[in-house]
Amino acid sequence: MKGREYTVRSTDVLRVAEASGCSAYDCEFVSVAMALGVRLVTADRQVLRAFPSSTLQWKSSASRIPNSNSMNRRLRPRSILC
Repeated sequence: MKGREYTVRSTDVLRVAEASGCSAYDCEFVSVAMALGVRLVTADRQVLRAFPSSTLQWKSSASRIPNSNSMNRRLRPRSILC
């Protein structure tokens, strides 16, 4: 994972959390996505509702889960998967 680590300011994360009602933990991921100009892929309904323009819904089923190589090719550089 070296070279794929990002830092966001705690004050920015807390501001986003307060405005959205989402946890600071979730808002860290949202803040990183916003800072990178990409969309966050998540199944968290609260995050999806609070940040519709910054998120994409993850729809999981055993038959549709891609292997890590194909997923990395498809998601970069437009999305963050968490």
